[in-house]
Amino acid sequence: MRIVHGLQRFHVSRRVLEDAFDLEPRASDAKQLQHFYLHLTHILTRASAKRSFSGPDTVPLQAVDFTSTSIEQFAPSRHAVA
Repeated sequence: MRIVHGLQRFHVSRRVLEDAFDLEPRASDAKQLQHFYLHLTHILTRASAKRSFSGPDTVPLQAVDFTSTSIEQFAPSRHAVA
């Protein structure tokens, strides 16, 4: 991903999507990818805050990088939908 200056490499695990963005457990790869693109803007915002300069290594994004108050702005929780 190109963020600010240069090419940035970030890893977002399935676990992060499950914990931070309410992806259902055992979702298909297609559903995981769809969920990633649904929340792409928020993910890129956090990724650029974590490292805004280019580097050769891949930076892992963790669920703790996404605070619960920020998530409520971008995604409905399962409890709110129910």
